[in-house]
Amino acid sequence: MKDFQLRNDTKLLFRNNPVEDLSSITKGKRVLFVYGGGSVKENGCYEDVKSAVVQTGGMLYEAGNSSRERVDIELGICIAKENKVELVFGAGGANVMDCAKLIAFGVLHTEDLWNYVRGKKDPYKLEKLPLVLMPTYPSSGSEYGLGAVAADSRTDDFGTAYGIAADYAILVLGYSMSLDQEMTAYTALVTLVQLSASTIGDKNPVSYDAGISVIRNVLKAAGQLKENPSNLDVRGVVLYGASIATSGRLGIGKEENYSYDIYEKW
Repeated sequence: MKDFQLRNDTKLLFRNNPVEDLSSITKGKRVLFVYGGGSVKENGCYEDVKSAVVQTGGMLYEAGNSSRERVDIELGICIAKENKVELVFGAGGANVMDCAKLIAFGVLHTEDLWNYVRGKKDPYKLEKLPLVLMPTYPSSGSEYGLGAVAADSRTDDFGTAYGIAADYAILVLGYSMSLDQEMTAYTALVTLVQLSASTIGDKNPVSYDAGISVIRNVLKAAGQLKENPSNLDVRGVVLYGASIATSGRLGIGKEENYSYDIYEKW
């Protein structure tokens, strides 16, 4: 068995009702809420975060319509700096969560942020603002992984800063309810691909068997969600599967990353 190290960078909270946790984490803080389109206002996430911040004496600033585009990341950094933000909160899919990661990190590394995105510098364990991520579009696992993808469509520049971890990942079943039936099934299929990329080629029997178990249950959930997308218990399986796929707890006996071609081509 080869050497390995299990990471515990991010505290994962699986919640049916996150209000108590949100209030505790945001209490009295100046919070930047990073989100994408209007889904956070449809599924209750926006109101939960806003209420938690306001009712505990904090200040809420917003970076709506955010994405992993460089212009959005830099705008978020400016908002955070101008308002002396103490905590970054990102809710959405991979696009938004990666943006929130790079804002939290970029506030303290603004001048050379793009060097980290291009892989010229390693951000792991470097200082950043406290960061909380909540997926409303489960599949990427960005909330529990270290990668943060960014793009600059003006220059066709693209890269991944690998080593930025959230302090908290909060998985809330109801926050994915704004997805329609087709998109709900799609998230399960993408999660399957990511899990397979982590598990295929793993020579450690313990982590391999764990990966196969998660794959089997997410595959079953994909079929169930196609028939009944409102089943919260089944959604929970996909939420957990997406997070665990990037947690570093699967594939710890892998020696080659060839199977990631599956994810890239997908």
